Amino acid sequence: MQNNYYWACIVQPLGSELGYFPDEMHDTLKVKFASEWQSIEINDKQIGLQTVNSTARMNTKDFEVYADQIRIWALTELGIRLMLPNEFN
Repeated sequence: MQNNYYWACIVQPLGSELGYFPDEMHDTLKVKFASEWQSIEINDKQIGLQTVNSTARMNTKDFEVYADQIRIWALTELGIRLMLPNEFN
């Protein structure tokens, strides 16, 4: 259910509004909201790497936090109100 909601009520509307194909929008959202920076040492140098987490591996609670962050960002930064899960049929 979360996955259906995500694609229908988050990815599709944002992609349509911003001019992205669904897979592009999904990848963009993952980079923005499901990634983290790590520092690794190579040859005595610290190198920063960004890792992007898989939404498919998120548990339901983590996925809801992810979706909530996107909804808040869409409303506050873009002026786009996305449907809440309880509004999705």
